[in-house]
Amino acid sequence: MNDVITFSVFADLHWREGDWSGCEARLDAIFDRALRSKAEFTIHCGDFCHDVVAARGMIAKYAAAPLPAYHVMGNHEFECSNSLEEVLRAFSLQRPVLWFNGHHHRNQLLVRDGMAFFDVNTTTSEWTNTPHHAYPPELMARCPTACHSLLNAVPVHAIVRLSMDGDVEIEGMKGAHFMGITPESLGLDTTDGDGLAFGVNVLSAKFKI
Repeated sequence: MNDVITFSVFADLHWREGDWSGCEARLDAIFDRALRSKAEFTIHCGDFCHDVVAARGMIAKYAAAPLPAYHVMGNHEFECSNSLEEVLRAFSLQRPVLWFNGHHHRNQLLVRDGMAFFDVNTTTSEWTNTPHHAYPPELMARCPTACHSLLNAVPVHAIVRLSMDGDVEIEGMKGAHFMGITPESLGLDTTDGDGLAFGVNVLSAKFKI
């Protein structure tokens, strides 16, 4: 099985000064299992700590893991930090140039300070605070959250191509609302509080970073 990659992944360690939740012991247990499983590396998925300065010892412990250890920045890493550069230095990371983000269910691309931020739209549905009963009764009965959902008819997503020269191509796709039920048809807002449109597409773009 030489074509299989084995790795360890964890999230939300949430180290705080005082380590009241036993994060050091938890990290040791993660390393122990990774070694027993013959993992090739470990990666945490963000929220390793709440203060990258106070957590220098824990970050150093992670960096000295008995296998390669990689970081993803979460929101809590920035709680006590003044800048992206401070967090990057703490984790010994190079400055990122391309960010992918979900969660917000929006479709936009921003390029700032030499970095590209790509909000990837939801592949499934948009949440509506105002309930509705627009879908067939059998669907509404089967899914308790259907009254707060606007479903996509197709699973929108993107194909991304990166070159070693810094060329980026995002090949998105057009979607449609399931059964043609749109925010407009229900008399709902068509934009969020930031003025971003609710939509069912994923954008396409070409640019250089």
